[in-house]
Amino acid sequence: MHTMEQQLMTSELENKLKEFKLYSQEGKGKQAKVIAHYFLANMDWYVLEGNKEGEDFRFFGITDFHNDFGPEYGYFMLSDLKGTFNMPVIINGKQTTLPVMIERDEYWEEKSVDECEIF
Repeated sequence: MHTMEQQLMTSELENKLKEFKLYSQEGKGKQAKVIAHYFLANMDWYVLEGNKEGEDFRFFGITDFHNDFGPEYGYFMLSDLKGTFNMPVIINGKQTTLPVMIERDEYWEEKSVDECEIF
């Protein structure tokens, strides 16, 4: 069975980050490559670059929570994406919560920010 860390970080992605270290795509704008995508319900994290920091990874990318603020560039940690979150749902007319986890898009193929149509 895989651990959460194995699901969120693969050796393939870790190797890809050697090519896409922090600041490696600076100035490329919407031509920068998105190398990974994480998601949970209507929240998305798009990874453009990253560095390993101890047992964690610092990513630079785009977060899009599909709210009034719109998508934003910024930094986030792999550890920020770990864990279980309680999502409010309505089941049989009653509000409750279900435990959910952020997932990595296993079928993601590298493409430019522009091709992702995030903005």
